[in-house]
Amino acid sequence: MTWRGDLEEPPEAQGVWQPPPKDECQEEQVYDSPVGEVGDILRVRLLLDLHDNLVDFAVVLMTGPAGTEREVARADIRHTGLHVHWFQQDGTELRRQEIGPVRTQPEVQAAYIEALDRITEEWAECKRRWRHG
Repeated sequence: MTWRGDLEEPPEAQGVWQPPPKDECQEEQVYDSPVGEVGDILRVRLLLDLHDNLVDFAVVLMTGPAGTEREVARADIRHTGLHVHWFQQDGTELRRQEIGPVRTQPEVQAAYIEALDRITEEWAECKRRWRHG
């Protein structure tokens, strides 16, 4: 597991978790599971380091016919910590909800569990916002 020190990051990213370089990680894993209504998919993207530690993820609620699914909501930790993107049907971001900072690998794991809980528990609300803005 690699933590890139503050000196390597731009000022706005200081203290925010950065995953290790790609050559220090395994191949990204993607899992799809049905959730909610017919056509709804929970897509989970995981990135593990070479020691099997979770170092990056995205939890995505998608809907639509197979092969043409669209994002409804996505929780990830890129750039600022754990946050959720809420999308409209045309793919534009409706809003972004900041949940909390992620600075260490154990916080990555905790954020992943929080992201799974939020997206699966709030899938109906996610779909409502997607349909109606």
